[in-house]
Amino acid sequence: MTDSGSDPDVDDLFAEADDQSRTDVPANDGSDTSSVELADAIAEEYRRVRDGDASTTLTLRDERVAAIVRGLDEVDQLADLSETVWADVPGEPNGQPESRSSLLAGLLRAGLQEADESVFETDQTAYQQYQTEHESEER
Repeated sequence: MTDSGSDPDVDDLFAEADDQSRTDVPANDGSDTSSVELADAIAEEYRRVRDGDASTTLTLRDERVAAIVRGLDEVDQLADLSETVWADVPGEPNGQPESRSSLLAGLLRAGLQEADESVFETDQTAYQQYQTEHESEER
């Protein structure tokens, strides 16, 4: 603490933050209407992608992530890490499992699953909703 006693010391705040985890935040239990709204929004985005109204590509600008992924690729460890990630994440990798895109998608899904399981579960619900609607439209 500072000498004034009223303002916490920055180092103390950083130390407290280091002791906490982002996953310590309670996850949404999925029982409120926001999870239904999210499922509907995700299902709509699946439809937009299918219809060609939205891209499957997202852009990520991060110097450290770019260096890590390119380094893994350079020393031929990208495929191994991608395989490890996808072993722990429900679903299948899109495209080549050893690609940069597949690794990043798997890492993002794993991060979503760990950060807030309810978001990951809501996506599963939305995807099932989308698939059911898509099958009925084909008939």
